[in-house]
Amino acid sequence: MRSLRHARTIPALVAAGLLAATGSACSSGSASTGSGGATKLKILVSPQPNAAPIYIAKQKGLFAKHGLDVTVMAGQSGSSIVAALQSGGANIGMVNYVTVFSGASHGLKLKFVAQSRVGQAGADGIFTKKGSAIRSMADLKGKKIGVPGTGSVADLVTDLRLAEAGVGPKDVKYVQVPVPNSLSSLDNGQVDASWLTGTQESRARTAGNPRIIDAWAGSAGGFPIAGWAGTGAWINGHRAAVTKFRAALNEASQLAQKDPKLVRGTLPTFMHLTAAQAASIAIPTTWPVDNDPAAMKRVSDAMTKLGFLDKPIQPADVLMS
Repeated sequence: MRSLRHARTIPALVAAGLLAATGSACSSGSASTGSGGATKLKILVSPQPNAAPIYIAKQKGLFAKHGLDVTVMAGQSGSSIVAALQSGGANIGMVNYVTVFSGASHGLKLKFVAQSRVGQAGADGIFTKKGSAIRSMADLKGKKIGVPGTGSVADLVTDLRLAEAGVGPKDVKYVQVPVPNSLSSLDNGQVDASWLTGTQESRARTAGNPRIIDAWAGSAGGFPIAGWAGTGAWINGHRAAVTKFRAALNEASQLAQKDPKLVRGTLPTFMHLTAAQAASIAIPTTWPVDNDPAAMKRVSDAMTKLGFLDKPIQPADVLMS
């Protein structure tokens, strides 16, 4: 077996999930029944625009319409969401495909029940501080780049884009920087460039920080990013709840598709944005719900090519059957 680029990072993520699963031996993580017979469901989201349909469904009563009593919680990182799903702290969570494929290669059994996000030009990217001598992707050679987590979708996609400029994975150094610190890490010199998303990306654009890489353009255009997942065991035991979740999510996604103003009006409630920032931030132009195995294979193939996986993981292995 060849050496993987992130051989130390991936087991750490998996270990967190496995420890959580071990510690939850007495906790089924089951969806209980609340007053009026509604099924209680705990959903973990990341503070990204693509989470808007969850909040729309909650605010518009769509979950209640389908017999669900939903609690929405904010996740701090992909690994924390994985751990919560494994421990029963959450039933369904927003997880990126890279995290789940990596976990599957080490025994984690998460399954996607729906799509959440597809890459859209202008939404995320690699930024530098104002006045930086870095002007292009080629200028990033030999530089330190901050990412939310090594072995993540951020450095995978950055690798894809950098290859267009002849810059290889070994030509840059990735530094793990928590999302809340991703913009300030530029000013304090911790990194030369940083992956910015969501609120941090909006603030950087407002402040005039140069965007060196548009994450979801070029070779990463339309790249699948994340979906809604749960453990295989929980999903198999709660098929009816999953069906209700998908129905409510689909209705909310249709509302988001028809009314971008509804989406932008929802963002300040969970992304810590001002109304002005919410009005200018990039939001999805499409809101897919059904899983797309062909698109997911693109992620697995890229991970294998760039050394994130030793061999491809088939989408069917991480999809609800």
